[in-house]
Formats: sequence, C-alpha cells, structure tokens
Amino acid sequence: MTGRTGATIDAPRPDASGSTSGNRPLGTFRTPVRGHAFAGVPEEAGTVEPGRPASLVREPGNPADPLAVAVWVDAADGRPWRIGYLDRLVAGRLAPRLDAGTSIQAEIDGWTDGVVALTVAIKRAAPDTLLILYSSGLGPTADLRFGRLDTHRLVAAGAVDVWIEQTWGGAWQDWWDAGWAGWTFQLAYLLQRGAIIADADRERATPCRRWKLVQALDGWEPYDTFHDYPGKLRWGIWAFSHAATLTVAGPRVPHGAYVAVLNDRTRTVMAEDDVRWLATELDAAERSAAALETVAG
Repeated sequence: MTGRTGATIDAPRPDASGSTSGNRPLGTFRTPVRGHAFAGVPEEAGTVEPGRPASLVREPGNPADPLAVAVWVDAADGRPWRIGYLDRLVAGRLAPRLDAGTSIQAEIDGWTDGVVALTVAIKRAAPDTLLILYSSGLGPTADLRFGRLDTHRLVAAGAVDVWIEQTWGGAWQDWWDAGWAGWTFQLAYLLQRGAIIADADRERATPCRRWKLVQALDGWEPYDTFHDYPGKLRWGIWAFSHAATLTVAGPRVPHGAYVAVLNDRTRTVMAEDDVRWLATELDAAERSAAALETVAG
C-alpha cells in the first residue's frame, strides 16, 4: 500500500462518436497522482491539503510519455507547483480531450480515511489475516505532505500487523540515479517511520512490527544490486538492521526483513552460495541489533 496524493477528477463522458462536446453529464472518478520524485516539489510549496483545486497540464514533449498529464497546484505563496503526474493509463484517456480543449476539473484528495477503513474492514472479516502494508519509498514525511497518508493514524487504528519500509537503496540510487531515495535517505525514512510506529503502538493492544527491505535482485527491472554493489548491500543490511527507535523500554530495532527478490527478470534464481551469504549477513546483523543496549550520537 503506497501513500500518494489522490485527485478527484470531473471529465465529460464521450458520446457514441467519442465526442465530449455539448452539455453531457460529467463523469467523476478518483485516481492516484504519481511521479512525485520527478516533479521536484520544493519545501516551500507547503502541504498539499485535500480539497485544493488542481490543474491538469499536458506535456506532449515529455520524453517518458508524449501523453503525459502533469498535476499542478498553487502553493501557499500563490506560485504554481507541479506535484506529480496522472497515472499513464488515465493520462492516455484524458490527454486527447485536453488537447481538444475540453475543460476537466480536478481537486486533491487524501488517502488516510479510506486506508484506515479498509484495513479495519479486512481485519474484521478475516481476523487471522497477517495484514502487511508496504511504504511508498518516499518516507513518512512525504507520505503525509503529498499523499495525506498519516502513518500514525493508520497504525494506531490497530489493524495493521506489519509495516514494510521500501528501503530499495540500490534501485533508487545506483540504477535510477534518484539520490533523494538512496541508501542513507532510506535509513532516515526507516528511522522516522520507526519513531511514528512506536508512538502509535501506545494506542494498540499489540505492537505493529516494522520490517526493513533487503534488495537483492528484481523480477522486472534489470538492476542487480547483489552482484553489482555487494558492499553497499552489506552496508544496507547492517545499517537498516540497527535503525533503532529510542523508547522507554530501550532501543527498538526493526523486527525482521523482507528480501526482494530472489530471482531476476529472466526468472533465474539466486545461486546457493549467494543465498548463504545473504542469510549469513542478515543473521549476524540482526543478532547484533538484538543485543543493542544504547544508541550514541
């Protein structure tokens, strides 16, 4: 489950010929806003509050997608900021209408209420289910600021059993060249989320477990952090394992790890020696973290 901004959009429904002209009724739908990493929203833009009007702007020269539709809002100081993009499939449907001059209204929406209700409903219907949520990779501050996803409220509701922080340091930094989501940034996000979850746990009967992600290969993308950057991977295993939250009961480190993934895009699984190395490093790092008594610095 990712925490991203949502937009509620009113768009004229086409008639049988595909035309959207005339006074036909509006179709209203809700869609995620993606690509925050590529939008470059500065800190001074402020928090994107639900209900804020948004503008949909075509980017026919976008090298990634000629049908791209950017989402813009006015910041607190009145300056316009691009906060992200419509999903590719949604943009493909709306781009021709925008190019034809059709007026389409949009406003920003949030996720927290809906996600809380969903998790609670799942737990009520299937109380033995292990309910796991998976972060956006942007960290809890960005989740709240742009996605209006409140980690504290979501965890405090009591239905989520495990939170996985998307610590894909190698994918972001060494393949996508997105330094803002690289190894040390992911460590910061893991620490921030840990503090929020520890605070929210005070409102729960049982604590929410926090897992780090250990990136080895990928079943879709061509990067291979395990073989190309083993030193960075080892650093990530040890740093993420020791990402401690200071509580009254002492340091609280991640409860476990989610390894992603053990096969590459050709469906070739990791060699036995590679799996053994990964298990040895994880076991050693987690034993060390479990013995942590104090945090200095």
